[in-house]
Amino acid sequence: MSRFTPIDNIYTYTSSITVDGVVYTVDKATWADKDAWVNSSWIYGDEVGITTQVLEREWDVWWHSSLNAVVPLEIGTFARFMTAFRVNNQIAGFYHAMYEHSPAGEKIVTDFRATIVDSFRGKGHYKYMYALAANGTIKRGYNMDITMMHNAHGVRKPLVQIDGVTHTGSSKMEWKDKNGNEVWRQYFKGDAAKLDTALKAKYGDIPHTESYTSPSDSRWASPLVLEYLGENSGAPSVSEGF
Repeated sequence: MSRFTPIDNIYTYTSSITVDGVVYTVDKATWADKDAWVNSSWIYGDEVGITTQVLEREWDVWWHSSLNAVVPLEIGTFARFMTAFRVNNQIAGFYHAMYEHSPAGEKIVTDFRATIVDSFRGKGHYKYMYALAANGTIKRGYNMDITMMHNAHGVRKPLVQIDGVTHTGSSKMEWKDKNGNEVWRQYFKGDAAKLDTALKAKYGDIPHTESYTSPSDSRWASPLVLEYLGENSGAPSVSEGF
């Protein structure tokens, strides 16, 4: 019996903007994106010692969980999103987010983590990733009450400069990233209507498309998914402890 059972229809999404001829896109991360996540020097996780094994395990748990995200969320449920950020179709970064439809009926983003892969750092890409992430959040009808973890000194500035976003506090994490840099936890609140107005003023109406695909789609072909499909019988767990 498979150790992982995805839903029959996997929710996918895409948002993109073009700035000075460069196309910036976010979409559901694929299994092929794993190496870029694990090999980033500035990536981080939930443990004090960030090793390749830790990052592989976190990817496996978060990414496989994201295959089961159901939109719209029922009241009292969460969904995990593992999203890839691409520049001219090349993998440039990731963000991981948790969405909640609270028992009170409010729909919010509760946790957000982002990183830019090594070869794309220092080029001002974070602001486009956040604009696209905010656009997808707005289009799904969510407000933002975000705890964001990051390791980039320049991250706070572009977020606070977006109309409709309020920075409410910061704290330093007890662990560092894979490259030994400090990781910070920051707190933000965002008003969906104000954000929508601000993003349209800067980028126009950003297209956001949603669709559903089969687990047999090649984008999701991890060993555990193949095992579930009966195409890789007896496959080992993707990483130890998953």
